[in-house]
Amino acid sequence: MSAGVFEGARTKIDRAREQTQTLQAEFQTFIDSKPYAVPQILDEKTRRKTATYKITESFPLRWSAMIGEILHDLRSALDNTIYEMTCIEQGGPLKQTEFPVFDDESEYDRMTKKGDPAPGSGVFKIRGINNRAKALFRLLQPFEFKKTYPSPNDQHILGLLHELNIVDKHRTIHLCRVRTKDFGLRS
Repeated sequence: MSAGVFEGARTKIDRAREQTQTLQAEFQTFIDSKPYAVPQILDEKTRRKTATYKITESFPLRWSAMIGEILHDLRSALDNTIYEMTCIEQGGPLKQTEFPVFDDESEYDRMTKKGDPAPGSGVFKIRGINNRAKALFRLLQPFEFKKTYPSPNDQHILGLLHELNIVDKHRTIHLCRVRTKDFGLRS
């Protein structure tokens, strides 16, 4: 029995959604357990209270693995889409196709001396699909986003997905809390 059109990508997205819901539930349970303390100290001379936020429990390491699985499934869904489109339009798969994600426009457009898409370039990765789809996927690139939002503080979602997926392949994604120095509440 063959799968439906884009069924692989849909399955990956569904799995990412399930993992996200599980992670959200675990996060809420964690927060509800109050994994912190806020002791208050009264200064007898000044009659001022100082409250200090103290972490009493670290985030579960399992969450990093779950986030990695979510990232992988979402990134894989994009790649599955290109593979499927290539099969539909070319009658079968082409080697080294995937959903391109590029910060550098010249690398995306790189060509061989013969004028063919260079292996590893964005245009090479989507060479088997129609021109309208190619134009759409180009518009989704981080380098296009940077033309509109040049601030380094603005992060492109596909660029972030791609980067975090690569990070997860090589090491654990670290989860952290923000700590501030000299922050206090007094009453």
